[in-house]
Amino acid sequence: MKSSDYREIKGFNPAFNGHGYEDFDFLLRLVERYNRINKSADFLLETSHRSPLLSIGFRKELGMHCINALIEKKLTFHLYHARDNEENYYQRRKVNYQLFSKLHQHDVSVDEHYSSSLLEEFIRVCKEKKVNYRTYSIYFDNKPGHTDRTDTLKRRVKLLFNF
Repeated sequence: MKSSDYREIKGFNPAFNGHGYEDFDFLLRLVERYNRINKSADFLLETSHRSPLLSIGFRKELGMHCINALIEKKLTFHLYHARDNEENYYQRRKVNYQLFSKLHQHDVSVDEHYSSSLLEEFIRVCKEKKVNYRTYSIYFDNKPGHTDRTDTLKRRVKLLFNF
């Protein structure tokens, strides 16, 4: 990111307080600076997924700009840490979402090739780059532990029949 971009979008919005949405707001303003966002009807849905390719709404739209990083396996992992949901820091999440929604209300502009998740675009880019999307099966997983379902089935069959 260029420092001029940071200055142009005026950095992080200080109206966000505590946990949640300040980073999404910042990233959306950065992408909007270059008119590279499609604000679909589901844009403001507040739904997260363990699998990046199942993201929808604003998470999907931001994810569209990360597909090449996913294919190149340039990832960042967020380490689990316990949290106290009663703590004021986390209580602000709901208020922050209301602010985020107000700031990012929009007119719906869906193109004819709209897809609600990143799956289709990810597969399209893999084909374009002549990369087998099946080698990225972990990205399709949406259960704790990120274990491949085929591998899970093989282990169950092995245990069942003592192979």
